Amino acid sequence: MPIVLKPGAKKHGYEVVRELNRGAFAFAYEARKPSGERVFFKQYKSPTLLVDWYAGFVEHQKELKRRITEDPAAKDKCYRFEEFFEDRDFFQVFEFIDGGKNLTDCIASRGEYSWTQMAVFAKVMMLGIKALHQIKIVHADLKPDNIILIPDDDIKGHRLRIVDMD
Repeated sequence: MPIVLKPGAKKHGYEVVRELNRGAFAFAYEARKPSGERVFFKQYKSPTLLVDWYAGFVEHQKELKRRITEDPAAKDKCYRFEEFFEDRDFFQVFEFIDGGKNLTDCIASRGEYSWTQMAVFAKVMMLGIKALHQIKIVHADLKPDNIILIPDDDIKGHRLRIVDMD
């Protein structure tokens, strides 16, 4: 079992700011790059480097990153992969999404959004899923918690990011 990183811990040039959550397969943190930019930092509990399918998992992650990064439609709807690395555990680094709400919270706050806005969110989400399917990616954990809506004054609405595709 990996050791939970504490604030101030450094890994691969990133400094942990705070723990965000503990999932079934990974710990999630807010961290900072040496430049000071905030990132979402994920430390996997499973798979470990010791399981025989670990190398295949890492190759799969690299392929997901490549496909999403190279496809403009998918890149626009998914969070940005920064990098992966190994340091006793497998780590992934993603853009930090600040000020967004997951779709679960949006649905729970029924009065905050009109039915028209919710219909637009659903359409944009389906465009994101369509973009993933066109590059032969199936989101294995699609649920409202993994759809983030980010307020965007430039479009007088929200941008959508699909997260947690491993």
